Amino acid sequence: MAPEGPIREGRTVFGSGRHMVILAHPTDYQHAGYENTCVLEFRDPLLVISRPDENHAGPFRAQIQGKTKLEFPFCPPQAEVIVKPSHVFQKSNLLTDLKDSVKRLFK
Repeated sequence: MAPEGPIREGRTVFGSGRHMVILAHPTDYQHAGYENTCVLEFRDPLLVISRPDENHAGPFRAQIQGKTKLEFPFCPPQAEVIVKPSHVFQKSNLLTDLKDSVKRLFK
């Protein structure tokens, strides 16, 4: 498996765990009970809208993908959020994928 490169616009990244992230347009979701933040779940797919600054350590904008239902406090479908590079990973881990698949089989 190749190492991850820099985060780039137009790429898909995935939530690295359960993180509280900032909504880029919080007023769009106030009617549903959101204030400024939402909860990003492990493996939530996000489309990178703007890349981090030159040192690749700063926050960047991404759009939630793959969700169809609004479930407070989790991030709304298609919402733009501001995430840190530590909140995401770029490539799926084969070992973790296998472990998750086996867990689902035995539930």
